[in-house]
Amino acid sequence: MTTRPDAAIGRLVDGYYNSRAFHSVENAGGLDESDDGLVAGHVINFPAALEDLGAVSAYVGAVVADGERHATSAGAAKDIVLLAVAAANAANDLALAYRDAAKGYRDQAQAAAAGVNLPAIAMGDAGKALVVNPAGTGYVTGQAGLPAATGAEAATGTSTTKAVTPAALAGWLPNLTELTSLNIDREADRIPLYDASGAVVRWVRPSSLGSGRFAGVASKTAAYTVTTADAGLLILASGTWTLGLPAAASAGNGFSILLKNTSSGTITVDPAGSETINGSATVAITRGASAILVCDGTGWQAIGIPATDGSWTWDPAQIGTGLTLSSANTVVSTTSYGSVLGNTEIAGLKYYELTALDSGTGQRIAGVCVAGASLTNTAFVGNARGYGYNSNGTKANNGSGTAFGSTYTSGDVLGFAVNTYTLGVWPRKNGVWQGGGDPVTGANPMFTLLPGVYYPAGYMDGTSGAQSWRINSGLIFAPPSGFTPL
Repeated sequence: MTTRPDAAIGRLVDGYYNSRAFHSVENAGGLDESDDGLVAGHVINFPAALEDLGAVSAYVGAVVADGERHATSAGAAKDIVLLAVAAANAANDLALAYRDAAKGYRDQAQAAAAGVNLPAIAMGDAGKALVVNPAGTGYVTGQAGLPAATGAEAATGTSTTKAVTPAALAGWLPNLTELTSLNIDREADRIPLYDASGAVVRWVRPSSLGSGRFAGVASKTAAYTVTTADAGLLILASGTWTLGLPAAASAGNGFSILLKNTSSGTITVDPAGSETINGSATVAITRGASAILVCDGTGWQAIGIPATDGSWTWDPAQIGTGLTLSSANTVVSTTSYGSVLGNTEIAGLKYYELTALDSGTGQRIAGVCVAGASLTNTAFVGNARGYGYNSNGTKANNGSGTAFGSTYTSGDVLGFAVNTYTLGVWPRKNGVWQGGGDPVTGANPMFTLLPGVYYPAGYMDGTSGAQSWRINSGLIFAPPSGFTPL
């Protein structure tokens, strides 16, 4: 005969597993599912309740199966029915309790989702973990079992189970592998940037940063001091004035701007205080010339971009004895006396300039002459096809001079406009055409040349002090209309 499970029947009938804790004195945990810091009652009691329910159900089944044979009285049949009802009620209570528990956890999950801005999950996030506070107040932080990542772990991603704290972020950058010009992929690599206009983070290719673009273009016509905000600026300068540079300490190593002189004046670049540029106190940027000005941390370097105002030089094959050439044959000097010719034939409408250098007091002459003239210890204007403007203000040809224009001396700039179609030649001093001449209209040339092939020419008498002629590759003054640099 099947043994009656009286202990199990008693626990089920007497409410030992009741979901309301205060109904069960012997088992205060009951089927409680609340999150009160204790182990919920249902975690321990539910398996035991199922065991008791199974035992009672087995007994009821056995009794029902053998009811006719084992029932001895109506009382026994009544007991069987009561046991079945009690077991059914207990099962109902358990079902209701777990329905309530499931609803509670659903509500907590909905609250958590509403309280946290959960990111969109993509296919690439497979295998990742997202830890959220069940109360819906944000991501879990400082929880046991979630240790802080180190800076190295945050940088390299070697740990996927640690929290990235502010301390880890502080050590992030030093642990990253540096990208330099030698290993960066300017097209494939990506750099995150915050876009203030859209309040979003976007990415850019390195090729779009520092890829030959200037920060801007600004025109300046009067004295100006560069600021650190001008980094990468192209300054188009006109006139004659001084461009001041910021202190190297504030500009920083690598700070640079580009300067272009767009007029006939001279822009003097002047570093701050006693700082130097190319080892000098100042650098002059003449007409048409440009320079990249770069701070080296303690001073400045000027990387010159020559003006495209002609490329002729003095000719080492057509120079008098006692004269020397320097600066890539653009400067001729002497402490003796004699003449020199340029290396480029004058053909068409051409313009060129010379600057008188050194403080010697002897005569200087500049002009044009044909090849083959005597050049040693003599002036080229002694030739019938030698024509020049003398520092004493006269014009000279074929050994003879006459009054013509202003005198000139060291530091003055002489320009010559030559028209080989009309055979006219016009000189000017510091931008002023001499003798009332005008090469554009053809009025009042200094000379009308005899036919021939002409070259620029210079003469110096350095016996009373050294003298030099320098070719202005970057013209100080603009050529007259219709004329081009030689």
